[in-house]
Amino acid sequence: MTTSTDGLRPTIGNWGRWGADDEVGALNHLTPDRVIASLQIPTQGRVIALGSEIGKRGALTGGRNPTWHVSISVQHPSDHGRGRAEDTLTLHTHAHSHMDGLAHIWKDGHLYNDFPSTEVGRGGANRLSIGNVGGIVARGILLDVTQDANRTWRVGELIEIADLELALAAHTTTLQAGDAVLVRTGWFDLFKSGDKAFHQGEPGLSESATDWLAAHDPVLVGMDNSALEPMPVAAGVNPLYVHETFLRDHGIYMLELLDLAELAAAHVSPFLFVAAPLKIDRGLGSPINPVAVI
Repeated sequence: MTTSTDGLRPTIGNWGRWGADDEVGALNHLTPDRVIASLQIPTQGRVIALGSEIGKRGALTGGRNPTWHVSISVQHPSDHGRGRAEDTLTLHTHAHSHMDGLAHIWKDGHLYNDFPSTEVGRGGANRLSIGNVGGIVARGILLDVTQDANRTWRVGELIEIADLELALAAHTTTLQAGDAVLVRTGWFDLFKSGDKAFHQGEPGLSESATDWLAAHDPVLVGMDNSALEPMPVAAGVNPLYVHETFLRDHGIYMLELLDLAELAAAHVSPFLFVAAPLKIDRGLGSPINPVAVI
């Protein structure tokens, strides 16, 4: 850790980059010009949902509570052919497809932008709430690391910079500040097929690949696994390096448990990425169903 030129604030990642009171982090990259430019990308008018199913049969990992879903139906008292029905849904905000807010992770007693971790308690986040995010409209980039037919990803395996560069080269493009970067490992496909390997761990970003992505200034990084981290990790390796680097150090949002198979099959990148987490007061994360428009 170093200190800023005034000798008062530590200099870590993007801390202080957008001011001492900034609570939205990498969302600052989405300037009006970048948003407008992203809207020019689609040529087919096709919308692809990237979120996974929410419900009792949805993906649950990391010890999250099962989702509880019941419906309530009311029949009209005098006309038995009329009625209405509604859902009651209780779920862990970090189950199924979801977005991690910046208050989700802290280290050494500090959240993103040097806010103290005491700003988070049983009542939620006094600072850095997911409710601050609003909507995200950005250029999306898919890095499909399953393209090498000779490569089969395994639990705990590290996705390295070379893997990401190979996937990026397939679309003859480069990463730009404010991109929504999605990395496909094919791991969520295991869940959909009922493969028990899905629950045994997952491949994830290496520390160097994490730093490489962070250096490109994305607004968010999403993957089709449960944490973006490799699991299990080797002895002596920080099991939360990805979370701490993206969320706590750089203010880069994280999306987990995405379903990227249809997007990969479309073979289109860049694309228009659109997402809006729920405006949860003092929320630490939110269910999400982002979409790609190609």
